[in-house]
Amino acid sequence: MNGWSIKASMLTVERQEGVFNNPICTPFETYLVVLKNGTVGVPDDHNVAIDSQGGAFLTSSPDETFFTYCDEYDDSGLSGVTCRDSDYHLIGSGFDDFYGTEWIPIGGSADAGEAFQLFFVVPFCFLTYGRLKFATWDRGTNALDTTLLFDDYLPIAEKRTFDTDFGYQYTSDIEMNKLVPVGLGIFPATTTSVTLQYTVKNNGPEQAGDITLNFTPPKGTAFNSITGPLTTMTKVTAQAPFADNSFYKFTAAGNVLAVGENHSGSITFDIHPDAPAEIQFKISATCSSAEKLFHNNYLIQMIYIDKL
Repeated sequence: MNGWSIKASMLTVERQEGVFNNPICTPFETYLVVLKNGTVGVPDDHNVAIDSQGGAFLTSSPDETFFTYCDEYDDSGLSGVTCRDSDYHLIGSGFDDFYGTEWIPIGGSADAGEAFQLFFVVPFCFLTYGRLKFATWDRGTNALDTTLLFDDYLPIAEKRTFDTDFGYQYTSDIEMNKLVPVGLGIFPATTTSVTLQYTVKNNGPEQAGDITLNFTPPKGTAFNSITGPLTTMTKVTAQAPFADNSFYKFTAAGNVLAVGENHSGSITFDIHPDAPAEIQFKISATCSSAEKLFHNNYLIQMIYIDKL
């Protein structure tokens, strides 16, 4: 993995009505920090608990997209300034008439090969190599008035190269939408190369960045060339005599796909004289978003060499 994500949700009774776009900090302010060690995937203060608008997890957050669940309070004379959703999802939680956020994915990039551990710690404690520290500050009371929930830890395939590589993590579904040969798929015995056309699509629900194609040329073939927007190559060379079957990754720094958009291009492979008659190509697509659907991020394409 080159990144990670975990979802957090804040439930509180300490928030005051009317703080949207007008933050009111009280003696009972509560906030969350998620600290990561090292220099990769962290801001200067090491706190990656940052929402989609770049704000902190605060009970007095003025961001209308942070606390999205609360009871209706239009009758308080606040000119219709309310949460975006009702408190339906809070019913039975003990916070029925108060405030709650959605599950907000946060995280950052990671060093490949580094031991990665998560530690939930309250109160604050010092950073330890290879670990995350979770902590809350709850001021002014000793009552059960703010609750932080964590769930759904996910590894992320690619490091984010656009914006910052820490904080809010986008959620996307990258689909390998098309992988077809140029031609009918049945080639004469004299064939020396085959070209496959590909399309990668972002099904959403949010933008996806750092789209990457991944493949290993199968036995009897070798990578020749690639077209399209993803042309920056990383190669993990296999030992002889399997150098032609090395692992390839192709991307473009900072590339971002909006929901519904796609990348298209082609990949050409050399066909060796000793190639088998049936050749199976498998190409996958990855990105720097949190993904939970993986059955559609690769395609397999068979071609046939007529050696009879």
